[in-house]
Amino acid sequence: MDRYRPVFLLSLALASFLASCMFEPANETDLASTREVVTFRGVTTVPRATIRIEASPRAGGGYSTIATTIGDAAPFAWGGATLYEFEVTTAVPADRWTPNCTGQETFVRARGGALILTTYDSTNLAAADGETCIQDAIDNGQPFVFAARACASPASAIVRLTAAGSAAPTVNVSGNLQITSHLHAGDWGCLESVDGNLSVTDPYPVDIAFPSLANVTGDLLLRFGYEGNSSRLINAPSLTTVGGNVELMFIDNGFSGAPFFIAEFGLDALSSIGGGLTVVTDTIGSTAMSAGGLDSLLLIPGDLVIQANNGDNSWGGFAPNLAEVQGNAIVDLGFSVGSALNGIVAVGGDVDVRVNSWINGNGGFDNLVTVGGSFNSQGSFLFPDDYPALQSVGGDFSLASFTQMQFGANHFPVISSIGGVLTFRGMDTAIANFGSNAVQVGGITLDANTGLSDLTATLSAIDLSLTGPATFTDNSGISDCDAQEWIDAIAGYAGSVVISGNDAC
Repeated sequence: MDRYRPVFLLSLALASFLASCMFEPANETDLASTREVVTFRGVTTVPRATIRIEASPRAGGGYSTIATTIGDAAPFAWGGATLYEFEVTTAVPADRWTPNCTGQETFVRARGGALILTTYDSTNLAAADGETCIQDAIDNGQPFVFAARACASPASAIVRLTAAGSAAPTVNVSGNLQITSHLHAGDWGCLESVDGNLSVTDPYPVDIAFPSLANVTGDLLLRFGYEGNSSRLINAPSLTTVGGNVELMFIDNGFSGAPFFIAEFGLDALSSIGGGLTVVTDTIGSTAMSAGGLDSLLLIPGDLVIQANNGDNSWGGFAPNLAEVQGNAIVDLGFSVGSALNGIVAVGGDVDVRVNSWINGNGGFDNLVTVGGSFNSQGSFLFPDDYPALQSVGGDFSLASFTQMQFGANHFPVISSIGGVLTFRGMDTAIANFGSNAVQVGGITLDANTGLSDLTATLSAIDLSLTGPATFTDNSGISDCDAQEWIDAIAGYAGSVVISGNDAC
């Protein structure tokens, strides 16, 4: 297909496939100039329908007719649909163009008859233009109606044309900005600020840069595809402030099944965000991740959420100076994240860390001292060098489902205060030394721990509140009498006690 011709396609049984290239021009097409004559071709379901070609300097409104044509009387069939071709050649008038960062742009649509126009942006398809995408779907057994829907661009039923010349020197957007391809992003090289949300969603593994962008007052969403054994970068080296949340997401569009991917988030100057930070890589299967970026971020006022349960994650260069999370820290890992989170000293809310296998000092949190809310950790192996600096937890503290705790050294060696209930649940390993000195806890729960055999040794460092609850249930390696004897040994204890389902006395 001629690169200067976007693609008109009609949804709901409105499209065609001809060797002469039926749908033109294509969305996000560069013209040589604003005066270039363009041929618009498409189809309708009605014979001899009157079709209006309309253009506007803005995507959202202000359209006026620039050409009209009559559809064919003779039908043709494709994918079970009966269709009628139309064609008209014209140039978009000068008043229908508006400056953008690199030149000028205009937005074109078709109206009239039974025509419903859907544009096709090749960057949103699997390396195919609209016609090829539809034909491939039909070849795979889909009727035309469903094929057209499956191949439609999310960019809406508008064709966007761009031409060089008369570019705006800088661009400051008032309102939300959504960029759906690297071609679209190329028109925003002079973007300086967005007074709203900025969303960049591009499934193709092509680097994108916004060299002048300094400020986004709303949320920042960077969602983009990857290709195995390669790197990917969305670079905004001048961005210092995001007023809302930041979400970084990778999507697997099947470009490659290779086992490794390097991601550079390219936000090295970002020092202030108004909300939370979410990083999602678990959509990329078992691929190993190496990530960098966010060197200047010291504080997250909202939640930190990492969904990376997809194999090894070497994130040693990711947010290396992040020291405080004022909200929750929710981390779902494959095996480890390198030293990425080692800078965090304090979390104001809850900490929830889930690991497929082990952290072993490589999952971050090596300098975590205080947790204002609850602490929960689940995984396979727990090592003494995990969480070596943690001193206090304001809420509950829970270890669950571990199959191995290494003996010979204390786990959580400096923990001294747990405001809520200390829980060991579903532990298939002998529960090794916990804490090196007296650990004040608000309550104690031991539930369904098949590896628990020596209650006195397990709780040797525990200083239970005299009014705190104590629960011992379904621990096959200790008896109900063992649990009662441990409680009876606490002078002045007056808390509530539940003992059941353990081994017989």
